[in-house]
Amino acid sequence: MLRRSVKGSLIFMAVVLCWGNAAQAQQQEREWRDDFRSNARIQSFKNVVLDFTKISGADTGQVSLLTIDSTLATGSDFRVFLRGIEAGYIGKKAVRTVVDIDVFQANPNFYLVTDAGTKSVFTYNNVQGSAGAGDIGFQIDLAFTPSDAFSFVENGRPQVIITGFDDADGAGHVVKYDLEGGPTIVWEYNAISDAFKLLRPSDAVVIPNQFNKIIICDTGNDRLIEADVTIPNSDAGLRALTGESFRSPVDVEVDQNRPNVYLVTDQGNHRVVLVQRGGDTLTRIFQFGTGVAGNSNTTLTRPNDADILDNDNILISDAGNNRLIEVTPAGSIFFRFESPLPSLTDADRIADNRTLVAYRSNGTDVTPQRLAYVAKDSIISRIFSFGRAVDFDSLYWFGEDFNTPGRDGTRISLRMRSSNSRSDILTRPFYGPTSQGDSYNLRSSAINPIHELNGDSLFQFQVSLETSSPLRTPVLTGIRATSHFIRFEDPGTVVSTVISDSANKVVTDWRLLAFPTKGQFVTVDILDAQSNAVLASFNETENSVTSLSARAPALRGKQALRLRATLRTNSPFMMANTPVLESWRIGYTVMDTGPSRTSFTDAQFNPTEVFKLANTPSDSVFISVNDPTLAPTAGIRDTVRVMLRSTLTQDSVSVLLRVNPTNFAEFRGGLPAAFDTVARANDSLEVQDRDVLMVSYVDPLDPADTSGDTAMVVQRSFAQLRIENISGASIDSTEVSGLIYLRVTGETDQNLSATAVDSIQAVLTSRLGGEQEVVTLHEIAANAGEFRTRTGILLTDVPTAGGDYRLRVSAGDDVYASYTDPFAGDVAADTIAVRGGGPPVNPLSEPFALDVAPNPFVSSQGHQLLRLQARVRSGNMSIQRVEIYNLASDLVTTIPSGQVLFNGRSTIAATDGAVITDGWWNRRSDNGAAVASGTYFVKFFVRLTGQPQGRDGETSVIRKLVIIQ
Repeated sequence: MLRRSVKGSLIFMAVVLCWGNAAQAQQQEREWRDDFRSNARIQSFKNVVLDFTKISGADTGQVSLLTIDSTLATGSDFRVFLRGIEAGYIGKKAVRTVVDIDVFQANPNFYLVTDAGTKSVFTYNNVQGSAGAGDIGFQIDLAFTPSDAFSFVENGRPQVIITGFDDADGAGHVVKYDLEGGPTIVWEYNAISDAFKLLRPSDAVVIPNQFNKIIICDTGNDRLIEADVTIPNSDAGLRALTGESFRSPVDVEVDQNRPNVYLVTDQGNHRVVLVQRGGDTLTRIFQFGTGVAGNSNTTLTRPNDADILDNDNILISDAGNNRLIEVTPAGSIFFRFESPLPSLTDADRIADNRTLVAYRSNGTDVTPQRLAYVAKDSIISRIFSFGRAVDFDSLYWFGEDFNTPGRDGTRISLRMRSSNSRSDILTRPFYGPTSQGDSYNLRSSAINPIHELNGDSLFQFQVSLETSSPLRTPVLTGIRATSHFIRFEDPGTVVSTVISDSANKVVTDWRLLAFPTKGQFVTVDILDAQSNAVLASFNETENSVTSLSARAPALRGKQALRLRATLRTNSPFMMANTPVLESWRIGYTVMDTGPSRTSFTDAQFNPTEVFKLANTPSDSVFISVNDPTLAPTAGIRDTVRVMLRSTLTQDSVSVLLRVNPTNFAEFRGGLPAAFDTVARANDSLEVQDRDVLMVSYVDPLDPADTSGDTAMVVQRSFAQLRIENISGASIDSTEVSGLIYLRVTGETDQNLSATAVDSIQAVLTSRLGGEQEVVTLHEIAANAGEFRTRTGILLTDVPTAGGDYRLRVSAGDDVYASYTDPFAGDVAADTIAVRGGGPPVNPLSEPFALDVAPNPFVSSQGHQLLRLQARVRSGNMSIQRVEIYNLASDLVTTIPSGQVLFNGRSTIAATDGAVITDGWWNRRSDNGAAVASGTYFVKFFVRLTGQPQGRDGETSVIRKLVIIQ
């Protein structure tokens, strides 16, 4: 149905203005936004990382490409340590199976060697680089297989005890030689009874300071025997020591500080024990090894030798485990030689913490060697491969005995090089964490970014080890490098949830798309939520798109969208260039669903109720239709038609309106209008002055939905303005304190109502002071088109408040009055001069003058206050009282002098000129009742002073006043 019908013009204007503003307010701004603080607005994602707690503490997240962590590490058998072989065998005698190696006590420059392979015992000069290096000192060739040789100095003469056995039956031999002047046998073990026969003995030593007592390891008989060399060839000097169950004891050592304490290597029981002797009984006071073979920190396997060191630790040749260890009296391992020592037969700690050993060093022969860790060395690791270009992260390594306070200054440091080619990596320099000149000294360090420049996949280490002790080596037990990479062949995507509004809203425009990013290769697609068709695509170079529907016309009419971001990279390793989506948002407008609204508008499509036409070819009327039901059809239906009709000429035209590109529910258009008396068959609308136009619209999708509007046509006119006095006469000058009025004629286009009085506004300006006063002019009668101020404007030389119909001027000033047509902008103006220093224009013929205005006083013309103007020719004048009578001469009211004040004073002087007071009578009687319309007589009682020729005194004057209520 048509929503409005033609009524009176004033009613039309009020209703259209209200409805037009409502239509403008229908469109509301909306924003859909996701800062990735949760996955609530994410429908799906692939190959991306959703970081809901973005770094730097910002209250937003981000989306970035998925990185894959990768780790490469050495195996469990990885151990890197310093070389421990300080010197090899340099003797000039060939050896095969050295079973014992000692420093020759008579001359420390020589080593004492027991070689079972050649059945010989000899010494050689061990001073490398000396003239006699490697020379043999003495040599004893034996008929039996020697197992040990023990040297000492007795009474200043070098002695050696050799222990061994026959190969055929294991019969044992213990022989003491005096080496002074050449090896001479001075004693030989020779038991008489079978009870003291030796079987495969392995060792024999003297008791300190008791050179006549020898302790023998009778290995084959699982026992220790003491022999007294002063009783040869007799069982009387032999004693078996009991109290401890041995199995194949192969070595015995007497504690130099405790001669009754023996260290026994109990090979068959896989242990080393300290026993204390009391008489012929041995009592165990310490044991290392559990009695069961093993290679842990508490077990041994078939040990061959053990020595008590100066620090009370025990040096053990753990032959079955190919290791050399040093244990504390508490039973913990204090030192372990890192390299395996196969077929280890003997070990002796010598000066400067070096160690003499005999082991199978060349894979064939057991030879003497001297052990001591070198101060510094380095190795280069094998080449590791991640299998693809990566972004290196961190380097970790693990080890023992390094960078630890109190550990003899051991230290490990690493450097690294990388490449994508095995041949190229060998030419690359090694780098530390910042440069070629430094090293990775911490167990966990960030890898130098230089390895990320080319996306390397291969890397290799240079390991440097340092020590300040021959017994200590830092041990590197493992290296782990971490990295990450991006599968650049697989782009990452994230898809938003559906972006739409509530069911009672319709999307009228898609305004904005913004998606701040970092890096390159970010594309955001706008998808149709139903079909997933791509409606528009933008990349990171235009990540803030305004006027979105204009940029992407396919969005017009869409009510539901999705956003899809695609992140790509052409580098799997340069993480600084990895694309990042920080947030995304889309702005749009909506309006309530519901019936259509049709409005007349101005050229800017703001609602209007009046068209002021100038009767020129540019005259046009404009129309707007808001129809929410058509918004979803934007792009399919871009136009609608309305019917436009003139009431006076009866002309009617069908007008085509086009969709607003920023509001899919709004359609706009216009039509030329021409003044004529009749309708004509053309493309314009014929109208007349004060015509009423009607427009009607029928929704093409819902014929029951109709709307319309009305507007008035006013033919434009050109006004004239003049300044006049209270009597209506045009003036070109006045004095300070003069009262002026404004009149505008010919302004028929402001006569908007045929039955009511219209009004306009004008501006008065002082040329010298620049002060302005805005005044209102009222139509002198309904439908007249002529306007005049109802109240005079007082020109004064005192400050004014503004809005009080007073304008501050000075003598010699000009007053400029101007009126601007509010519709057309035409300006009408007039100017008068302000006089000063001369007599007034109409000099007083009487001593004083009193005038009442407006007269007649007409309430219907907007008159509100009665004004009283007073002047005195000379001297002073004061009003004593005022009496007001009606036409029947009845006293209506009396006004006392205190109520009639001029500028706050009851007395005026001739020098004041014309002064005015407002509201001196409220048009009420003494009883407070409003007076009726009629004629009244106002009698003023005044006192004059300072008059010439002694004319001072009281007098009165009567003025007639007409009041029309």
